[in-house]
Amino acid sequence: MPIVSSYEKSLRNASKPPGIDPNATGFPIMMLKRLRARTPQECREAARLLQLELDGALTGPNHAIDLAALQQHLEMCRDCGLDAATFRAIKASLAQLAPQASPEIVARLQQFATSLHQVA
Repeated sequence: MPIVSSYEKSLRNASKPPGIDPNATGFPIMMLKRLRARTPQECREAARLLQLELDGALTGPNHAIDLAALQQHLEMCRDCGLDAATFRAIKASLAQLAPQASPEIVARLQQFATSLHQVA
């Protein structure tokens, strides 16, 4: 039988819907995990990873691990999950409003950036 802290027991009793016994074997553990208080450090790290993901900069050797950790946190932490949904909606709205640069302009900018890099 898993060890359950007194905090988790109080959450079970405080959050149980009428007619559901939280001590029954079918009581969803995910519900308890969602109710567990998040630390400010966890939320700050999730915010940092979310920003990287939204900017398309969540790369590197730990990309899959970071993305999985972010997704897990967003599923468990209501506040961060709502923030992520809001930021993603804003990004999608802005993407629809942004004019698309012509290929000629992009090529000129890339050529200019390359020339700056060669000078340095």
